[in-house]
Amino acid sequence: MMANNVDQIDLVLLDLMMPGVDGLEVLKTVRNNQEKYGNMPIVILTNMTSETVVKEAFNMGATSYLVKADLDYEGLVKELDKFFR
Repeated sequence: MMANNVDQIDLVLLDLMMPGVDGLEVLKTVRNNQEKYGNMPIVILTNMTSETVVKEAFNMGATSYLVKADLDYEGLVKELDKFFR
């Protein structure tokens, strides 16, 4: 979906655990294809709290890392709003 609509995407909200696809692989694919995807913000939204996974996500180019269990809807909107100011 991203590949076909990249010109309409302002921010990617990416879970790390999805059926049939690894979120870190999606992150890697997007960041390794700057010509196609540019440098759009990629916000990880997951319940994975392993320090190793967090570091890996940032090393691969994640813009932000949010833990679902730490946020309610209003908190999520507040965090994402930072990218549109």
